[in-house]
Amino acid sequence: EVVPTRAADPSVGTYRAHPHLLRGAVAIFLYVGVEVCVATFLILYLGDVRELSRADGAVYLSYYWGALMAGRLLIPLVLPKAHTHKVLFLFAIGASVCVAIAGFGAAAGAWALVAAGFFHSIMWGNIFALSLRDLGSFISKGSGLLVMAIVGGAILPPIQGLLADSVGRPPSYWMLLPAYLYLIWFAHSGHLIKPKAS
Repeated sequence: EVVPTRAADPSVGTYRAHPHLLRGAVAIFLYVGVEVCVATFLILYLGDVRELSRADGAVYLSYYWGALMAGRLLIPLVLPKAHTHKVLFLFAIGASVCVAIAGFGAAAGAWALVAAGFFHSIMWGNIFALSLRDLGSFISKGSGLLVMAIVGGAILPPIQGLLADSVGRPPSYWMLLPAYLYLIWFAHSGHLIKPKAS
């Protein structure tokens, strides 16, 4: 006996049917890019701004990764019921302020970049969660797209390096601000799922 099945909506199996997922992939690309950029140039930044040796600068780099890990462990405990998009929105603003401060090359920029690690802590998980909502059976392909988007971590740092060679390492951090603006927009409204036309 052949059991009749419901006709599947052909659009459900396409990326274009889930624009919030595509926007989320861009967000992952940019997030991983800025996270790696901050860490990649932190030691050299400290050499320029505070004249620290690479060994001393490496201590600050460990603080950066420690702040990132601390945020990932603490925020779910401290804010267990907070809305995912609201936390992402506030933390994207916080990270952008830190990077903006670092761009001026003041001594406080070192700690600002360390603090950026804390604000980066929840971004991966929150962007992932917002991007995969309501995908149904398409969730495996959606997850694959988001994982591939981490290539941003290999693309943005060389661009910042080229910029640093021309304008200096501290101001090169301002290159990351448009990426944070996108993350702020994604958290505010870019993650929203528009109702399908009937």
